[in-house]
Amino acid sequence: MKKNHSLIARSFYFLFAVGILYGIYVLFLGSGQNREKEFQDFPNLDPFLQTGQFSDEEVSESIALYESGLARVSGRLGNSVLVQNSSESEDGDAPAIPQDSSFSAANPIMLGAPMGQNPENSGLILPPQNPNPLEADIWQIETSWASHTHPTGDQLRKIRFFRRNGNQWEKSDIKTFLSTQGRSQPVIFYFHGNRSDINYATIQGTMCLRNYTTEIPARLVIWRWDADRVSIRPRVEYGTKANYADFQGFYLANILGQMNENAPVVLVGYSFGARVVMGALHLLGNGVLENRTLESTFPSEPQEITFNLKKKPEGQTQEGPKKLPKFNVLLVAAAISCNAMVPGATYDRALDVISEIHVTQNGTDPALKYYPLLYSRRFRLPEAIGYVGPVLSKVKKENAEKVHVIRLEYQSHQFLDYMSLRCVQNGMEFE
Repeated sequence: MKKNHSLIARSFYFLFAVGILYGIYVLFLGSGQNREKEFQDFPNLDPFLQTGQFSDEEVSESIALYESGLARVSGRLGNSVLVQNSSESEDGDAPAIPQDSSFSAANPIMLGAPMGQNPENSGLILPPQNPNPLEADIWQIETSWASHTHPTGDQLRKIRFFRRNGNQWEKSDIKTFLSTQGRSQPVIFYFHGNRSDINYATIQGTMCLRNYTTEIPARLVIWRWDADRVSIRPRVEYGTKANYADFQGFYLANILGQMNENAPVVLVGYSFGARVVMGALHLLGNGVLENRTLESTFPSEPQEITFNLKKKPEGQTQEGPKKLPKFNVLLVAAAISCNAMVPGATYDRALDVISEIHVTQNGTDPALKYYPLLYSRRFRLPEAIGYVGPVLSKVKKENAEKVHVIRLEYQSHQFLDYMSLRCVQNGMEFE
């Protein structure tokens, strides 16, 4: 009897151990195979639609709570805190900026490099720094309420604009955003990476503003996209966010196409944020992304046809298509494929509308080395452009000359670490 009891116990422990091992396999190793099977069995399935879309009532309620300034109220229901009064976040991460404080009281080491001159014979000029970044014109464009994978003209009205006024964000709109821009005022767009809340993204964007040389006060625009966690499985999490970032390019391209053509635009994309930048520029270059074009996604309003038989006054010419601004790009630790700009690749039309582009190359980045395994082990992606640099084979000579590589050896994937380097800071300066 005792022997039978021991055999039953051993069988139980064996089955328990097998169950644990199977759970680990499904969690970490089986995602790629499961993902492949999903595509085979359900060809029309969208595996990235992990988060339910918001109704108009939910959007209105969220905005009302956000604008009320209540502590621990999120602009996107059920996700990370956007407004905090406590000195620490819920998860015990880095301290958040109090609601009644300003960035001038934050740690200056986090906001930018110390003021001073470069060493002699360095060949680099340290940009002057603004002692109080909040005096600049700072905006936030919030797209978390719009569809993550199905951008349409109806979704554009769910994009929210906020302007920084002292210690608070004030609601605005796209009309004010476009009309209040100076004729030659530079605009810096910052696009954060995965799992970044608005407080931390604002600090990162402010660091860009402090290290940009300009005679006219620049405008900083922080592009807030839905980067909150959607899954504990790494491949589902990062594959979903890569897809979200690609579709953000449609919303960005729509706004960039309406901006003042005389003002230079600097686009700083970090990690997955680089996908937002390159996707938008690719679309503005008449490219196709996710089997869509910019025109097919946001068709223009049908215009009434009228006939005017009167002769046009002398010297009056017919208006042509609107010109685009001058786009300068800085990609920091970019999580896109190294061959993404070659003909026939994902962003092959982006260089046609870019004035200059600087790309960091860091072969010791601890996160980017896993980029080829983004979707599965069987179907590896090319190395990340932020890890091995860009591949420019068969790229037109005039476009290849626009690309400048900033080579680094720095074991970090944090944006603030990258922007603390003068070579990266100077990458925002374009001729």
